[in-house]
Amino acid sequence: LNETPRSTIGYFLLEIEAWKIGESEPAPKFNIVESPNDWARSMIPDSEGTEVTQLYLRYWTSFCSCAENDASFRSVFKLRKPLRQNWMDFALGRSGVWLSAAVSEWHRRLKVSAVVSVSSEYYEAICTNVAKLRAALREEILEGSGKQMKTFSVTKDFDVYDEKGWPDAFSWYAENLLKMRQAIFDFID
Repeated sequence: LNETPRSTIGYFLLEIEAWKIGESEPAPKFNIVESPNDWARSMIPDSEGTEVTQLYLRYWTSFCSCAENDASFRSVFKLRKPLRQNWMDFALGRSGVWLSAAVSEWHRRLKVSAVVSVSSEYYEAICTNVAKLRAALREEILEGSGKQMKTFSVTKDFDVYDEKGWPDAFSWYAENLLKMRQAIFDFID
């Protein structure tokens, strides 16, 4: 099924194992046996998307290339496939909590956010430690709320159309994502 290059659906085959460490309860471990063939799909010329979404794809592709060369960043974050959107998420290995990097051509700014689901076991710990986030990042923390999640963000003015400024933006993301991750783990672990 994954060999059909024009398919918009990818298929995964997972193997599930039950793992037990010491006296702990058994927990599932998922192993990927088969995954979509992204290389075949990437060979198809892509004419979809607006000028802005094409810009975002180039931007995140460049970011991933830079991040691949940053050993400290790569050691804690797994990069995802760049998409035509203005954000990229980074898993923290904790349910209901993740980090996000974003760029807005409309607002002309960069943003790094910690996102926590209201149903996460870490919600209270993160919400009550905003001062620690602020101290770790040495920046003002902007808070945003929705029905399902709360965000804690730092921002920086930036023009995404200025490609010469991209490397500085990528460094800013890496620095702030690493600081935010460390600060969060200081009070949720």
